[in-house]
Amino acid sequence: EDVPPINLKRELIEWALENLLVNAISALDKTQGVIEVKIERRKETEAVEIVVQDNGRGMTPAEQRQAFEPGYSTKHRGWGLGLALARRVVQEYHGGKLLVRHSAPGEGTTMVMSFPV
Repeated sequence: EDVPPINLKRELIEWALENLLVNAISALDKTQGVIEVKIERRKETEAVEIVVQDNGRGMTPAEQRQAFEPGYSTKHRGWGLGLALARRVVQEYHGGKLLVRHSAPGEGTTMVMSFPV
């Protein structure tokens, strides 16, 4: 399998993070929309995590199950490729995980990119 050069790997992970931020922005449905981005190191696993949390519309359990499926989108003009490709970048090129840590309708969503150390 071909491994992309380091500068492409960096650009791809930047794109994956940008995709999470664009999704968070589009989910904001309140006057006081908030998006927080944190970088943390988990004590239990030593993994480094990039956490993107918003207080937007949130997702139902069914939407969470489908969120990473190619072609699935809740956006009117969405192609449904962003999260599927972002997960592939995180997993295949960086050995990490991209997941929904928490989401609930009306409460917002917390997405996590986790990378082993």
